[in-house]
Amino acid sequence: MKIINNLNFIRSEKKTVATAMGTFDGLHKGHRQIIKKQKKIAQNTNLATGIYSFYPHPLRIVNPDNAPGYLLSEKQKVNIVKNLKLDYLFQQKFTSDFAKIKFDKFIKNILLNQLDCKYIVVGEDFRFGYQGNGNINSLKKLAKKCNFKVEIVKPLIIEGKVVSSSYIRKLIKKGKVTKVSKFLGNNFEIKGKVIKGEGRGKKLGYPTANLKLNTDYVLPPAGVYAGFVHYNDCIYKGIGYFGYKPTFSKKNYNIEIHIFNFSDNIYGEKLNFELVKYIRKDLCFENETDLINQIQNDILYTERLLC
Repeated sequence: MKIINNLNFIRSEKKTVATAMGTFDGLHKGHRQIIKKQKKIAQNTNLATGIYSFYPHPLRIVNPDNAPGYLLSEKQKVNIVKNLKLDYLFQQKFTSDFAKIKFDKFIKNILLNQLDCKYIVVGEDFRFGYQGNGNINSLKKLAKKCNFKVEIVKPLIIEGKVVSSSYIRKLIKKGKVTKVSKFLGNNFEIKGKVIKGEGRGKKLGYPTANLKLNTDYVLPPAGVYAGFVHYNDCIYKGIGYFGYKPTFSKKNYNIEIHIFNFSDNIYGEKLNFELVKYIRKDLCFENETDLINQIQNDILYTERLLC
């Protein structure tokens, strides 16, 4: 797969493309349904396959106060797309200038002239161009004028719910991480760098990796979560604490990961934590002994859960 950013959209090789277009901010099952349809069209029409996507999320530019938390970092997104075995990933940097482009110029100048798209595949709710004035109806009209084809993919429904990034974010914010995988297609996973903390976990007998996130992820409510830790091409069982450490009167939101059967020094290293299940809410303990007892119970429960 070739990754091409907007500074290099005019390609030397002349392969016409069937392109799935969207923000693809979660690459959830609904997004993958669009991509699957595009791949089938490309196969039947002898076209190359491509995804045209934006970064950062458009709302980060046009309405930052209401911008949602991320479900994926840009690197995670690229890795997932690589596994989908497409020919191209077209990455459009979303800027305030780009946001001012009218929808017809956007399609003609970028999708048709620069990327040589012959087939554009989108979801029913996709909007594009200045102030989102472009929609599937205007896209169909433009297709007749400019000699390209359009495929509109209906929303995917699971358990009576439309699969969408906004719904998945709601699940995460409610701590319903087990249910997330039904819609996302995999467990919700955060990635960050291990930084030095206060060392309190080690003193308690359960050392933790304090995680500084590299992406502004949507975050679950304070509490303890069972999950898998991905580090250095290995996968470990672990528990993740998300919260404010009420036992020690802390005010900042912390993320600490205890990795089972692991003793390496990983300060400065990057790791991923895959949230599998919410275990319990954040609690304030009267003393360290009560906290240690609860941690032991959390670990025993998680060991059984992830076996």
